[in-house]
Amino acid sequence: MILTFVALAFSLVLSAPGEWRPLFDGKTTTGWRGFKQQEMPAGWKVVDGALTRVAQAGDIVSTDEFENFELTVEWKIAKGANSGLFYRLDESAAEPEMWTAAPEYQIIDDRGYPSPLKPTQKTAANYDLDPPSRDATKPAGEWNTTRILVNGSHVEHWLNGVLIVKYELWTDAWKQQVAQSKFKDHPRYAMARRGRIGIQDHGDWAAFRNIRIRELPASAQTADTGWTPLFNGKDLSGWKNYGAEKWTVENGEILGQAVTKEYGYLGTEATYKDFEMRGKFKAEGSGNSGIFYHSSITGTAITGVQVEVDPRPNMHTGGLYETGGRNWIVWPNPEGEAAMKVGDWNDVRFSVRGNHIMTWVNGVLALDYTDPSPKYSDGIIALQLHAGGEGRMRFKDLAIKPLR
Repeated sequence: MILTFVALAFSLVLSAPGEWRPLFDGKTTTGWRGFKQQEMPAGWKVVDGALTRVAQAGDIVSTDEFENFELTVEWKIAKGANSGLFYRLDESAAEPEMWTAAPEYQIIDDRGYPSPLKPTQKTAANYDLDPPSRDATKPAGEWNTTRILVNGSHVEHWLNGVLIVKYELWTDAWKQQVAQSKFKDHPRYAMARRGRIGIQDHGDWAAFRNIRIRELPASAQTADTGWTPLFNGKDLSGWKNYGAEKWTVENGEILGQAVTKEYGYLGTEATYKDFEMRGKFKAEGSGNSGIFYHSSITGTAITGVQVEVDPRPNMHTGGLYETGGRNWIVWPNPEGEAAMKVGDWNDVRFSVRGNHIMTWVNGVLALDYTDPSPKYSDGIIALQLHAGGEGRMRFKDLAIKPLR
């Protein structure tokens, strides 16, 4: 992740909404104190640039409070250790401990913990409520990267670039879960709309570094709202065919078929600047494909940036390729490279905000890239059939959400 931070003097510098800033300066414990205390417990020290629990101490909290935000943290724990990250923690609630007041992103040695663990007690779980969807942990003693997104009622837990848990606060289903959990006798559990970030002292050695946060605007939509379909599932209204290749609707899906084996595109009539897009694709032929953005087309000559879609393994699905400019801009990371499922439906999602682009393949973060010299900043979305292949591509569930 390419981020720019404001240097720290004697206190952490506040940033405007949407800008990343550090919650820990790597040198001092400024910005943190004990849970329901005025001072930082002595058992927390800065060791090798990490906020580290080295002796008996107690839970700690950020001095600042947050409502809607994205948080990233690198952490590692000792073998057999237990810890956790809390968010929207309200210290004024009549709860004696953090875990009874706020949601917890569980951190634990899944493999080496001395007692049996329930699924909802494993790393990246929404503790005691939602189990991890998969194991993306690195072994105890190695650094792991956590991302937590909290926006209105919507929450996402990420681990090492993989979406592990997502849930909605305060729904009837959530209330039923709470009523059957350890929190059933704690009526203020997770009810705060704003609060502190907390780090748990569970009696074990644990270290945290590169703790960074950006606030989301108070008026922001929750992560699963604000989407507009790009395809109505019935016809190609809102789209235009460029070239002689065949684009049809079949079984509620867009089907692109090579006819001349030349380049072919299906482009939106509308243009988009800053946005998030999601959809599904499935390759039934050998041809390459892609989803272009910030594009323009004359005949079958296209300019713009392509989120790569390739039916073959290790061919950089989720990477960025610029046509009419630099060619390959950036390949996906190894986890993203391995996420594509050959011969099956794949989820693809990407966000474009100015020169910052993120892509996901099947829920795995494939790249997080800040382009130092973007050539294009606005244009249509276009689905591609690559020249020379036995192109037969399917797309469905295409939707877009403007970003402001």
